Amino acid sequence: MTLSLHRHRSLALAASALAAVALATTACGSSDDGAATAASSSSGADSGAVKGGGGTLRVALIGTTGPVAAAKNDGSLAKDLAKVGAKVQFTGQFPAFAPAAEAINAGALDAAQGSISSGVGALAQKPSFKIYAAQLDNAASEGILVKDPNIKSVADLQGKKVAVNPKGTGEYLLLKALEKDGVDPSKVERVYLGAADGATAFSSGKVDAWAAWGDFVATAKSKGARLLADGEQVGSENDTTYSIATKFLEEHPATVKAFYENLRRHSIAEHDDPEGAVAKENQGAIKLDDAAAKILAENYRTQNPIAPIDDNFRERFGHVADFFAKQGVIKANLDPASFTVDPTTLGS
Repeated sequence: MTLSLHRHRSLALAASALAAVALATTACGSSDDGAATAASSSSGADSGAVKGGGGTLRVALIGTTGPVAAAKNDGSLAKDLAKVGAKVQFTGQFPAFAPAAEAINAGALDAAQGSISSGVGALAQKPSFKIYAAQLDNAASEGILVKDPNIKSVADLQGKKVAVNPKGTGEYLLLKALEKDGVDPSKVERVYLGAADGATAFSSGKVDAWAAWGDFVATAKSKGARLLADGEQVGSENDTTYSIATKFLEEHPATVKAFYENLRRHSIAEHDDPEGAVAKENQGAIKLDDAAAKILAENYRTQNPIAPIDDNFRERFGHVADFFAKQGVIKANLDPASFTVDPTTLGS
């Protein structure tokens, strides 16, 4: 893919992200899902209730499951934020972190989750958010998916087309796999596609492989795909991260802390009761089928709960940033300390 096409896709992602936000804002107002009753800026709520509280937290829904989906479906996030004088507005469905980051950059969104790799890619373009929490990489839920029985090793990807989301999890996993197996990246064609388009290209056979994660892996495996190499095999440090717009963090730190505490509780529930967590989460307009939901529950059983940012995470962040810089995905390395914050210290 040429550079001009890559830029065109980035603009398209930004447009689709903002369209999703606008559509969700128009539709918001339901008290059932804890959404704010009207669109408002991040400083538009009763900020005097608790020092550092208040605000209307605009949260992206990414994928169909996860702690954010659970917090929306059971109404607990709206209740927890109300205790600090804040409101929540779920802004609509995003296929991955990249378009959500574009919406944060545009001032249309406050919070989203994604991988370290996608966070590094977005921060390298515009540092408009900070990472406040993370889950250690769940190696079984990510990797290089294939269907062709003749592709038996990473080396067999030479001369093949692999769908990856640019500057995100897909590109990271593919490059890690190629490095681990000593394959020249120029020998494998990277097809830059967003997550939803990658799924379509893979299922229709327009690409030979797909570097994917989470719900996408569960769904593809339920339809007969297999992981040629998972996160552990490629040496992934691609932790799941939770990001907050810097402006919102500065204005409403106690609200961010309450948000973190809610998500952590839901992530602990995923680990302790995977089937129950999946049942609570898998209620959106786009649902996983039973086979995919079962695979996701198995992944949850081995997944670490959300934890505050610490030195271990910052070290792993640095490794991913170093790798992307070395591979030429980003122009220069990033200092983890500049883009992270410990949520347990907020609002005090």
